[in-house]
Amino acid sequence: MDWVQRNIGVFNGDPKRVTIFGESSGGGSVDALLTSPPNPVPFHAAIIQSNEKTVSPHSIESASSWARLVNATNCPHDDITAALECIRGKPVLRLKEIIEKAALPFNSITDGITLSKSPRQNRLKSKENPSLIARVPVMVGSNANEGSMYVIGQNNTEIFLKQIVSVLYPNGAPDDLVKKVLDAYPLGEKGTMTETDRMDRILTEILSQCPIKVVADDSIAAGISAWRYYYDAGFPNTEIFPGSGAYHSAEIKTIFGTFDRVSATSGQSEVSKRMQKAWADFAKNPSKGPGWDMAPNIGVFGGGTRAGQYNEVKPVFAVKDEDLDKRCILWQSLWKTDIASD
Repeated sequence: MDWVQRNIGVFNGDPKRVTIFGESSGGGSVDALLTSPPNPVPFHAAIIQSNEKTVSPHSIESASSWARLVNATNCPHDDITAALECIRGKPVLRLKEIIEKAALPFNSITDGITLSKSPRQNRLKSKENPSLIARVPVMVGSNANEGSMYVIGQNNTEIFLKQIVSVLYPNGAPDDLVKKVLDAYPLGEKGTMTETDRMDRILTEILSQCPIKVVADDSIAAGISAWRYYYDAGFPNTEIFPGSGAYHSAEIKTIFGTFDRVSATSGQSEVSKRMQKAWADFAKNPSKGPGWDMAPNIGVFGGGTRAGQYNEVKPVFAVKDEDLDKRCILWQSLWKTDIASD
């Protein structure tokens, strides 16, 4: 960002009109910059796609992942400097292989220096103390099937859900939470026809959609202009497996227009153009927004189209209200816990 501030003029850009945006870990980084901002703030707006750093559980696994990586590479255990130098000397592909096979999580650590320990509190309190965060207009959103790629091979929702709950509530979940969740996501309901669909929906809402709603609602409560979008489209030339739907990262090719143009349909192209316009309009004039009313309204792209139904997309764009988030109340204790622990 410092480089952009110093060099954007060479590209006929304006250093006072920089919009930052990112997806997945990039979306988390954008939210981290909002809630732990540089001074002065080197951007005038932000777009967060499919992640956040406001209410996600704080990572406690990075230290143990490091110890396991050191052990797997036969590097010294008793000297952190020597261990670091040893790790740096290993081939990067070897480190990648170890981390992926052992599924070692390396998440950002809220140390109170680089990252705020109280991002949600800071956002909510920033109206009275603007220096706590970067109070710039934001657009935040998620995809309809964020969880689809992560539930492949799973066939028992109750077992799957208990595993999730044990991670999110290490000190114990609220009474009857698992039963309440299973009741709230009944099999046969539109969008949750199978066990796999139901697990996708649960994971999508608990890890992405509902936290994004919290960020948008908190921003509005703090007097920050905030808009929400929802990507709900799947096309044959962007599917990563049959039935992947609007999976995690599916919107990227649509926003950048990098999908296969030869096999694209007119409906796919129309969704792409509409999203590109929204992103560009927001970047050009963040205070005016991307083309629909602020949260709790939600701009929905894609009309729920899926592979096999893709010749036309109806509607390409529509505005919905919070009914999309009706089950988020089930997870409220997570967000309250986040505030209480900060």
